[in-house]
Amino acid sequence: MTAYDALNVYLMHVDKPYGKEWADTVGRFYEGFLRDKVCRDLDSAFAKAVDTAQRLLPVIKAKAAA
Repeated sequence: MTAYDALNVYLMHVDKPYGKEWADTVGRFYEGFLRDKVCRDLDSAFAKAVDTAQRLLPVIKAKAAA
């Protein structure tokens, strides 16, 4: 996933009812990937964070609904 694709996916979910939880989850992964040096640059860390959050989407939706 490119950074451009990741941005489109991010924006697609951020305006949904679970958007705050989505944004918080992406942010936590993004910061963690940079802090732990999993990714070397901002774009790849963002793309990886969005991809990871997308895999957790059912959990994010359930947490937001609770």
